[in-house]
Amino acid sequence: MLPKIDGYGVCEVIRKRSQVPIIMLTALSDEEKQLRGFEQQIDDYIPKPFSPKILLCKIAAILRRRTVENQNQSLLTYKELSMDVDGFHVYQGGNEVVLTSKEFALLRLMLENQGKVFTRQMLLDRLWAEDLEVEDRIVDSHIKNIRKKLNADYIKQSEVDTELIRKIKTSLTAKLFLATTVLLILVCLLSVFSMARYIPQTYSNRLSAELQKQANDLVPVLEKAGSLEECYSLVQQFTAQTKATAYIEDDYGDILYSSDKLTITTDKDSIATIQENPDSTIITSDELLTEAGYVFTLLGSDYTLYVQSDTVSVNQATEAIWQTVPLVILGIFFMSILFSVIYSRYITKPIIELSSTSQKMAQLNFEPHGNSNRSDEIGILSDSLNTLSDNLQHTLAELKKSNSELEAEISKERELEKKQTGIFLGGIT
Repeated sequence: MLPKIDGYGVCEVIRKRSQVPIIMLTALSDEEKQLRGFEQQIDDYIPKPFSPKILLCKIAAILRRRTVENQNQSLLTYKELSMDVDGFHVYQGGNEVVLTSKEFALLRLMLENQGKVFTRQMLLDRLWAEDLEVEDRIVDSHIKNIRKKLNADYIKQSEVDTELIRKIKTSLTAKLFLATTVLLILVCLLSVFSMARYIPQTYSNRLSAELQKQANDLVPVLEKAGSLEECYSLVQQFTAQTKATAYIEDDYGDILYSSDKLTITTDKDSIATIQENPDSTIITSDELLTEAGYVFTLLGSDYTLYVQSDTVSVNQATEAIWQTVPLVILGIFFMSILFSVIYSRYITKPIIELSSTSQKMAQLNFEPHGNSNRSDEIGILSDSLNTLSDNLQHTLAELKKSNSELEAEISKERELEKKQTGIFLGGIT
């Protein structure tokens, strides 16, 4: 018996750390003990006494089965493509394909996760985590090389991951162009729709205000008329000049005169807003429609003149505006793109030049300088970079000069040592 732990406890500890084959040899042969052993994920249970030959055969069978399983796990396949993970070999249609270590690791990751989608950043984190300054384009480069060597497109790239998106991610010009274009389009569209929405309303309010002013001037004239027929004539002249609609009611609500042949309703439920004016004027209004009532006295009787503005011109103007909106939007779109191209290039051109100059300086090429006539921060940066380039060039020239002088002095000392050694040896002889 084992101290402090039994065989079942040993099996439990082993299974937590390894999947090594386990055969339990024990004198406990009852069914309950055997079932408990298999619960600990043992491979076989042999009660004592046992035959050594049988034991060896069972061990061989377990090892043979595990070997086949391991071989299957180390062999990855897809269509006519197969990969021997342990042997570091890739075969396509029976022919071996030579891959680099990163290409092999990338292809292995894809074969082990068939159907799974990986982003470029996920691949970088998996395969290039130790490289701090690696660019994301290296993934595309390795995928391109794998496709070329296999002469087949086993690795599918998402349609969304296009060259345009990659350019936007890696280019300041593209980012600035996109941001400027979107901003301009949004601002212009907001302005267009705001004008299309509020210009007709403003125009209608202006017409209504002008009509009310003219109607207020008409009321004293009507009160001075000698008869209703004269009032009708005056109202007719008024509507002809203003292109408005007017009608006269008596105290009983009967329509005595109408400037058109349309049926005029006096249903108060159809009125959007009703206000009492201090001058006994009743005003009713809608979004693009204004109707006002003016009370006047003629020959001792009270009458009401109702005036309604003409909405035809307003509706025509509104329709014309909305018809031009698509053309305006199209023009805004192209103008935004043109302006964004010019603007982005204007901003990024000196930055690109500075970047090129810095790259050449990193290669110890100090001859080319960035030319900038700007007085802003970019101009200051360009001047500073030019000064740095000149200083580095001057310092490097001095170091070369000092190095040459030092080499010359060392050469002289060596020659002097050789002469002294020759004199010394000659004196000895």
